[in-house]
Amino acid sequence: MLKQFPKFSPGEWTLEAKARALRSPVVKRVVSFALGPDGTNIMQAAGRWQEGTGISGKTTIKLCDLPETAVREALALQEDGALAVFWTCAVFRRLNEIFFDNPGTFPFFFQQDMLLDDMQLAAISRERSKLDTPALMTVATHISPARLVTDLVAAGARVIDAKSNAEAALMCERGEVTACVTTESGRTLHSLVTLHEFGSPLMVFFGGVTESGLALLTRADGRGDVTPSLNS
Repeated sequence: MLKQFPKFSPGEWTLEAKARALRSPVVKRVVSFALGPDGTNIMQAAGRWQEGTGISGKTTIKLCDLPETAVREALALQEDGALAVFWTCAVFRRLNEIFFDNPGTFPFFFQQDMLLDDMQLAAISRERSKLDTPALMTVATHISPARLVTDLVAAGARVIDAKSNAEAALMCERGEVTACVTTESGRTLHSLVTLHEFGSPLMVFFGGVTESGLALLTRADGRGDVTPSLNS
């Protein structure tokens, strides 16, 4: 059976309307599914969104190994009054696949702008001497910021894939690589030293909802009862 986009649209949802629906008692709890481990930019953006909408008292963040896992777990959450929100990043390279592989969702329903937690090249201090020769370097990095170290790769460094910036820092702490592209939070959590700061550019993060989640928000905002037509 071919996939199909939902038969009803989100309609005109202002920021105020979204916040009002989230704070409604109809929405009993909100679960944000975000890329982990602890310290990722996506996790921080989800937390900032929860605080900004005034719903911190009824929210939890569940960390996932991949953005695609966040979508699957959001779809699997079937609980009366519970809203599942799955988080992605505007520069995530497989975001288009998430959109077209999951037509029964609204991946861009919520938006959170945030300066990235200081992106940097970091290492364990005792490994620092090895970094003088790029050809001896192994650098753990998530696929999205990997292009920040193209000059090192051109000079002979080898890139090792990590599932997130936080995991890259963990790999570095374990001694699996000589350096990593990570955030200030990742560097601090894993006791690394900064070798180079890339900066903190403005980024856009998206909180997606499922069809049943949108139906819950619609009821919470007093727009009547909506029966979703699941076509995933």
